[in-house]
Amino acid sequence: MNAARPAAGSGPGLGGLRVLVLGGSGFLGGQAVRSLALAGAEVTSVSRRGGRPRTAGGPPVASVRLDLAASGPRVLRDFFAARAPAAVVNAVGQVWGTGEGTMADLNDRLVADLVAALGRGPRLVQLGSSLEYGPVSGTAPVHETRRPAPDTVYARTKLRGTEHVLHAARAEQLDGVVLRVANVSGPGAPGLLGSVARWLTERAAQEPPPGGHVLRLGPLLAARDFVDVRDVGDAVVRAVAAGPGQVGGRVVNIGGGRAVQVRHLVDRLVALSGLPARLETTGEPGGSPRSTAAWLQLDIDRARRLLGWVPRHELDRSLRDMLVAPAGHDDVTRPQDPSELEESK
Repeated sequence: MNAARPAAGSGPGLGGLRVLVLGGSGFLGGQAVRSLALAGAEVTSVSRRGGRPRTAGGPPVASVRLDLAASGPRVLRDFFAARAPAAVVNAVGQVWGTGEGTMADLNDRLVADLVAALGRGPRLVQLGSSLEYGPVSGTAPVHETRRPAPDTVYARTKLRGTEHVLHAARAEQLDGVVLRVANVSGPGAPGLLGSVARWLTERAAQEPPPGGHVLRLGPLLAARDFVDVRDVGDAVVRAVAAGPGQVGGRVVNIGGGRAVQVRHLVDRLVALSGLPARLETTGEPGGSPRSTAAWLQLDIDRARRLLGWVPRHELDRSLRDMLVAPAGHDDVTRPQDPSELEESK
């Protein structure tokens, strides 16, 4: 390591720690950049698009343009050696909208290359997905010891990335931890809720049609665990800050710790927007094949114990802030986002 880390739970105070955020121009990566910068880290955002990230009133951060997936272990090893980071946060990944090969490139093979390039150098904080667990029967909270059984291409490739990190860390070939992130809400969140927030804000500036606005979606039967993106950023800071041996080789669930009906969240967004709109659900029960798990609640006790982390943003606040800053246009190259649970388009 290139600098001493403060103890987990000490709050902001990374004091010049050099951190690279891979995928820093995306949704989760951008929040990681902001949270780390505000905690005092010296942050560089690395992404294929490049561009200087904004830190919402925080300190400026550097940016580097690099096609990570096309680089390979040797280029990555030289890249990291030249910048000498104390930690690397991997928020790169491929979500829905492309074939299995593209998902495998970013969710699986890139992580293997990172593991090979980093070795026992900087800490690697890998952002995983709760979808790696696969469908869950019953209503017991899902602990990190549960055997994953993913049933989609996205979830399977994400799990393979997780396995690269865990295998190397447990063999003491890497200082790595995986944050397995639930569905994400909050300002700028994509996915179903982000689409609904954008729909509501766009129509707030329009004359209502005869009969009023009608929002048509699928059956919305799923219940999921949601966490605000800013709480994810806090978890990243704490994972970077954790002492040696505290989190290495671990999976840590990052979620709200409760399952919430997606229908309830959509209803709340409509109510909070103040828009006179009527929600109509259509289609067959079961939702889209992208979202096979009908119920999910994460056990977040390990995050409390190891990182001193708890979610701090109430769901209503998270939804209100989505209406203030709804998701922009869809970008299939953005970093992996666990909130992709769209019941319908």
